[in-house]
Amino acid sequence: MQHIADAVRNHDAAALKKMFSPRAREKATDLDGGLTYFLSVFPSGPVTWKSEGNGESGDNVFFKKATELFGHYKVSASGKTYELYFAYFSVNDFHPDEVGIYALGVEPYDADPYTASGATKPFWAWASQFDIEKHAATGIPGVYVPQK
Repeated sequence: MQHIADAVRNHDAAALKKMFSPRAREKATDLDGGLTYFLSVFPSGPVTWKSEGNGESGDNVFFKKATELFGHYKVSASGKTYELYFAYFSVNDFHPDEVGIYALGVEPYDADPYTASGATKPFWAWASQFDIEKHAATGIPGVYVPQK
């Protein structure tokens, strides 16, 4: 998280891009455009980060393992509050090209992840797709960009 925060503070898209796993860089749709959007959310100036909960998913077979970490942060910048989510592989002995950030997203903070009808809101539907299945990442890698 500290590396993401540093890249946000410096508005450094290249540094963020390097944090993504080789597979995510290869498979993401318009990673550069997504990173431009992501950084545009954060104006210059102080940014505060507060963990809203983190988790992990793992897969172990004999001496091989895969561990995917999930981060959820409440971020405040210039009087606005956002929620930030990321999926990150710290290790994947089965698919080493997945090690690094797999997915990254931000949106204005909303305490309720559900619509009035009970459906999951788009940001959380996007975030819920990431996991490990058959030793590999699930979900479409890249940066969350809201649909207009």
